Amino acid sequence: MPQRVEDVTPHALLLARTGKSLFERGSSEELRLALVVLDGLAEMLLRFNTGQRETRFELGSVAHRTLMNAESGGVDMELRVHQLTFPVVETASEIGESALVYLSRTQRKKLYEFDPNVDVAVFFGELTRLEASALKPLHHYRNRAYHHNEARAGTLHGLVEVQMRVLSRLASSIQPIISGPIASSTGTIPPTLAEVARALAVEDEINTDALVTSLRDALRAQMSALDHRVQEILRYINRPFQLVSFDDVVRLVQLPEPLPSLKEMRQATVPTLPETVIRWRTELESVGSSGEPMAAVADYFQVEKPLARLMEDILTTSNDVDRAIDREIDESRGR
Repeated sequence: MPQRVEDVTPHALLLARTGKSLFERGSSEELRLALVVLDGLAEMLLRFNTGQRETRFELGSVAHRTLMNAESGGVDMELRVHQLTFPVVETASEIGESALVYLSRTQRKKLYEFDPNVDVAVFFGELTRLEASALKPLHHYRNRAYHHNEARAGTLHGLVEVQMRVLSRLASSIQPIISGPIASSTGTIPPTLAEVARALAVEDEINTDALVTSLRDALRAQMSALDHRVQEILRYINRPFQLVSFDDVVRLVQLPEPLPSLKEMRQATVPTLPETVIRWRTELESVGSSGEPMAAVADYFQVEKPLARLMEDILTTSNDVDRAIDREIDESRGR
């Protein structure tokens, strides 16, 4: 059964106020925590919004089965049924608000994940595609920020500000279908989703130039760190002959096991090709070129996410090199 809005809003308002307070304090650690808290709010609002559509999905499933049975019996029915897909191809406004909508069993199982719930909100118009393109990677960045403390300090203020603006509009756009009694079980009047939206509101416009600068600087720093680590690996591998190149290292670090020859390594299939790294160097300079903050965030993660994945592989190999050097030093000292 879908949740009642009265059961959701008190918790949502607490998360909104906590996240906003952490944002306003502004230290790197508090901004990291704000990102995590607000992501919890995003999950809560999105799951509530999807739950509000449960009856419509059920009606769509019944209509779909009826249509399939009719077609198998040779009966032509004037019935429009749309299968909702993830990611969304067409929205409700594009196919017609009156169309029946259903989810397959596979798609229903995906509703336990974050991104499909964002897609439901896009389909029904609570979020725009642009807002979704910022909110999805922020969720996955939150996991790295929380579990691995990987959030890049210089980017956090702008990212959290965009996150708050998206969630404020989401809260104000959700139209609760299921409503319980006006008073909660404690006898108090529960807050509304409009109050949640207001709690997240930021009066000043986003400083887009500062946001874009911080995102580009963070990517440049990541790329510089990648170059430095690759050069360290090259110095070790190329003793005494200069046989291995930068491109070779990019391939090498992504292989599960070393290959017998350089030729085989250079022909191996890897997730990130050396030419992709070259492309990133160009793309990072155009992050945010549209002047739209949410597009800037989406641009940033288009480069940052695969770059961070490659950097993990490089660091693993670089650490192996460091240990090998330490062993050589110990052996030379007779230890």
